[in-house]
Amino acid sequence: MNEKRYLKGYQKVAYGLGDFGGNFCYTFVASFVLLYLSDTVGLNPAVVGTLMMVSKIFDGFTDVVFGTLLDRFHFKSGKAKPWLYMSFIPMGVTVLLEFIIPDMNQTLQYAYFFVIYTLMNSIFFTIYSIAYNTLTALVTKNNTERVQLGVWRYVFALAAALGISIATPIMVTAFGGGAPAWRTIAIIYSLILLVACFLATVSAKELPPEELYDVDTGNTNTEDEAGIIDNFKYLFTNKYFLLLLAINISNNLMNSVANTVGSYYSIYILQNFNIYGLFSMAGMLPMIIGLLFTPIFVKKFGMYKTNVVSLIIAVCLGIPYIFIGWQKMVVPMLALMAIRGLFTSPITGTLNAITASATRNAYLTTGRKVEGSMFACTSMGMKIGSGVGVALTGWLLSLAHYDGTAAVQVDSANLMITIMYLIFPVVSILLQLIFVSGLNVEKENAELEARTQQS
Repeated sequence: MNEKRYLKGYQKVAYGLGDFGGNFCYTFVASFVLLYLSDTVGLNPAVVGTLMMVSKIFDGFTDVVFGTLLDRFHFKSGKAKPWLYMSFIPMGVTVLLEFIIPDMNQTLQYAYFFVIYTLMNSIFFTIYSIAYNTLTALVTKNNTERVQLGVWRYVFALAAALGISIATPIMVTAFGGGAPAWRTIAIIYSLILLVACFLATVSAKELPPEELYDVDTGNTNTEDEAGIIDNFKYLFTNKYFLLLLAINISNNLMNSVANTVGSYYSIYILQNFNIYGLFSMAGMLPMIIGLLFTPIFVKKFGMYKTNVVSLIIAVCLGIPYIFIGWQKMVVPMLALMAIRGLFTSPITGTLNAITASATRNAYLTTGRKVEGSMFACTSMGMKIGSGVGVALTGWLLSLAHYDGTAAVQVDSANLMITIMYLIFPVVSILLQLIFVSGLNVEKENAELEARTQQS
C-alpha cells in the first residue's frame, strides 16, 4: 500500500533553501574564520581554537535545553516554525560581526570574538538548526518524503558550501584582500542567509497533532511532563540518540577539518589558494549526484543497507587517496575525491529521515513526543564536530610551529597540514561506518507498529 503524501514539490525545494541559508552561516564560519583571524587579524590559531572549544561546552547544554523548550511550548502557527522566525535574523547579524573584529587590544579582540561566536553558535544557530531539522518529523509522516527532504536540504547545502568554497578565495582577491574584503564578503553572505531562511520558513506547513500521533501506545508520557534534566537522562540513555550524535560529530569533524585545513593545504602545500575551490567542487558535485539517486536506493534496499554498503566503499577509496595525496598528484586526487563523494552522499541524505524514525521509535516505546529533543543530536553533533575540528586544527597547527605571518611554513607545519587533510577524513568515515552499523531503527519501528496493530 502506498504511503500518504503530504508535501508539494515547491515545499520540498523551499525546505532545502533553509540549509542553503544556514550554510552561509555554518560553512563560511567553519571554513574561513580561523584563516581570517590568524592571517588577517593576527590572532594565535591555538588560542582561537581553544575559545571555540570552550564555547562548545556551553553549546552542548543549549542544544538539549532548546530541544526541550521546543517540545514543551506550542504556538498557533506550529511547533518549530515560530522559532525559525525568531532566530535567522540575529544569526545573520552575528555572522557579519565575526568578520568585523575591531582594532583594539588583542585580549579584547579574543573576548569580542568569543562573545559573538558563542551568541551565533550556541544561541541563534542552535535555535534555527534544531527547529529547522525538526520540521522533517512535523511536516510529513511519509518516509520517502522525509528522505526527499533530506536530499533537497543537502543538495542545497552542498551547493552553498561549494559556492562559498569557490567564490570566497576569488572574492578576497577581487575586493583587495585584508579586513575590508572579508567584511564585504560577510555582508553579502549574511544577506543571502536572510533571504533563503525566510523563504524556507514561510513555505513550511506543520501537520496537526492528531495527524502526527495516530497510534495509541498505551504510555502516558508526554513532552509537557519532561523537564530539562529528565530529557538529558532520557536522551543520553537512548541508543539511537547516542549513535546519531556520534555520526553527526564524526561527519562534521571531518568536514570541519577538511574545510578549515583545506585552505592551508592549498596555500602552503599546493601553493595555489584558488585550487581550494576546485577540490571543494570535486568533493561536493558528485555528492549532489549521489543525493539525487539516494531515494531510489533507499526505496529498494532501505536506509540501513544503503548506508552500510556505501560507507564500506568510501573507506576503501580513502586508503589510496592518502598515498596519492602524499605525492601531491592533483588530478588523481580530484578523481578519487569525486568517487568517494558519491558514496558518502547516502548517509548525508538520510540522516534527517533516520532521526525522524528515532523520534517515532521514542513515541512507540515510551509515548514521548520528543521531536525537538531528538533532533538536538543534529545541531549538537554539527557544532561539537565543527568546534572540535576547528580547535584541533588550531592546536595542531600551533604545535607544528605554524606562523600565519610567514610566506613559507616550516617542514613540521607542512607535514601537519598534509596529515590533517589526507588522513583525518578517512578515519571519520570509518567511525561513521561503525556507528551506523547499530542504527537499524527502520526494522525495529516496523516490528513495534505491527505488534501495536495486532493488540
